[in-house]
Amino acid sequence: MRTQQLLYLLEISKTRSINKASEKMNISHQALNASIKNLEDELNTCLLHRNQQGVSLTETGQLTADFATTHLIKLAQLQEMIAKIEGGQNVALPKGHLNIATMAIPNYSLVQPTIKQFMLKYPQITIDITRSTLEDILSNIKQQKIMLGFIVIYETPLEWLEPDNPFLINPLLTDKSYIVTSNEHPLAKKKTAVTPKSLLKYPFVVYHEGKEINIPAVLALKESYSPHIKISTNSLETFEETILAGQGIGFVSKLLIKSTTFFKQKERLAFIPLKNTPTPIIISVLNKESYAQNQKVIDLFLDMLKNFT
Repeated sequence: MRTQQLLYLLEISKTRSINKASEKMNISHQALNASIKNLEDELNTCLLHRNQQGVSLTETGQLTADFATTHLIKLAQLQEMIAKIEGGQNVALPKGHLNIATMAIPNYSLVQPTIKQFMLKYPQITIDITRSTLEDILSNIKQQKIMLGFIVIYETPLEWLEPDNPFLINPLLTDKSYIVTSNEHPLAKKKTAVTPKSLLKYPFVVYHEGKEINIPAVLALKESYSPHIKISTNSLETFEETILAGQGIGFVSKLLIKSTTFFKQKERLAFIPLKNTPTPIIISVLNKESYAQNQKVIDLFLDMLKNFT
């Protein structure tokens, strides 16, 4: 097993495409396929699922990718420490504590992957993380109960901020909205983007955080029409199982589709782009005073998070 093979596997996992991975890694399609095949032969397992939606990792493929991430971080850390020793520098690792609150989309697409690498590289920095709603995150940041928050908003500019607010904000990513259905649903064969209005004849399954539905596509429909919301839930399991059972369609972001942990049975689902809806924006939120006191630890985390944006 070579480090380069692990890098290839991680790039395939990220792009979900052999062609895109080969372009990014500057290697031919055939050579990349051969390298992965050699790795599969060495491990005596199949690492990739190939289907019309692209390429995805098998269960053992995901296990291998997790190992690859750990291996590469440890290797980079070793190289960094060796370089410091040879340069006569102090190799003591940073210490500290970081508490984070996040909504679902940034949690699955940015925060969790970053934490996995961060804890390997900085084992002496402890992290507490909680899933929360937009309102609670802003409240806790304001009261300095939380050092770093990750939220999703749908307005730009940020009109909800008070003139004398205590926040430091940083837009990280813009997202796109999709419809999710079972593979057997009539919409699954759609090749072009759909509008919320065109979906009114179908029942909806709505996953949301907090007490109230805050998905713009649903809110827009409720303003002018009477959409059939069959189930409204904050349970991911219920959301996915209801859609797989063909009892409704749901709204989901592109970043959650790309996540390897949000959906448990992604291969049984179809995703159709949604148009004429507000653009989701992921931003990080800090308290100005708290940031000044904990800048070193927070900056280390945000720097590593850039690898996933």
